Amino acid sequence: MPQQQAWYPPSSCLWAEQTRITSKIAIAGQYPGLEDFFLHGLKVDEPDVDMLVDELKRLATSDGDPSIDKIRALIRDIDDMGPNHKDLEGLRAYNILPVQGTDGQISLKSTNDVFAIADQVEYEKLFRGRVAILAYTIEEAYTLKGFLSALGLIVRCMSRLVGEISTANVSFKEARLTRKVRNQAYALFRSVSTSSTLQ
Repeated sequence: MPQQQAWYPPSSCLWAEQTRITSKIAIAGQYPGLEDFFLHGLKVDEPDVDMLVDELKRLATSDGDPSIDKIRALIRDIDDMGPNHKDLEGLRAYNILPVQGTDGQISLKSTNDVFAIADQVEYEKLFRGRVAILAYTIEEAYTLKGFLSALGLIVRCMSRLVGEISTANVSFKEARLTRKVRNQAYALFRSVSTSSTLQ
């Protein structure tokens, strides 16, 4: 590596601009235009989901408290690679998910622990401090949908867990309002069914 004045074997290198894998050195930024030589000649690896998953496991089991920021960054990197269920199966038992408890403290939990995922503002406001919630904003959780789905966690979204019930003290039926609601529901149904058949 020219900038570090050190030599590394190809097995310690990754063809990437940067890497969060502590046992590897990213070299793509140092040698632009030599991709074919490094990948095919020297057999330098490119980062893949398995490498990132192994690094996440290593970080989760390292001595001391793992850095939540580093874990979040690795989760983003894994999500960017479009993981599937099989890719992440080995992560299910590891404490890699930042969860905010009812006391407001964030700690790392596994998929075996009980928590919800805030995916709607109203529900988040209603349940924050009452149930453990994945410690991501609604927008962050949405961007990590591939990762969360591959871990089988989409069923924990508050929109799927919460059922709204409307009640009225007095029961009445007004024909004009009933007809208006039915017409709006029919128009919405037609709109959704038309757009889904067009895709």
